[in-house]
Amino acid sequence: MERELWTELSAAINVVDQEFCDNPDFVHSTARVVRVYPGSVAHNCAVFANEEEATTSLFGVSPGVFSGVSARLGLIERAAGGVLFLDEFHALPARVQQSLLRFMEDGLLHRIGEPASRRVKVILVLGTNRDLCTAIKDGILAFDLVNRVQRVHTPPLSARRADIPDIFLSHVSEAFRRHALPVEGLEEAM
Repeated sequence: MERELWTELSAAINVVDQEFCDNPDFVHSTARVVRVYPGSVAHNCAVFANEEEATTSLFGVSPGVFSGVSARLGLIERAAGGVLFLDEFHALPARVQQSLLRFMEDGLLHRIGEPASRRVKVILVLGTNRDLCTAIKDGILAFDLVNRVQRVHTPPLSARRADIPDIFLSHVSEAFRRHALPVEGLEEAM
């Protein structure tokens, strides 16, 4: 139990050091959202090597579509009933953004190579550190996709350094509670 707690505390420190400071929009809430909604998934879109990988990873694949590939669920289907957080969604190729927009409009998921579609309910959270207007103007983001989502601007944590201790304390307290450790006096100890 002590080792698990240390791992969680290390993860909390890592989140504050890297993700909070490097990516201002929504990343600070990713861990909490994924824990609150069972089955939720968080993914960084910048790791997709190409359009095909992005499409198959998001929407899934039917058996036999590619040689040697078995059926697999996509991120959207894995997050069904929960939240799918796509960080750095500006890194998605234009065609994938259009497919995502189509999914957002009708809620129907089309696995690659499958003629039938299935209805999937998922809360979709898109994160980016890009200025949306500039990204649309530069052709990085699809206007329709950006226009369809509810925008929330979160100033970067580097502009709100005073929030770091409270955020860190929140993560530490949550880890203590999960391991049935007393949280009284924790705030004063920090």
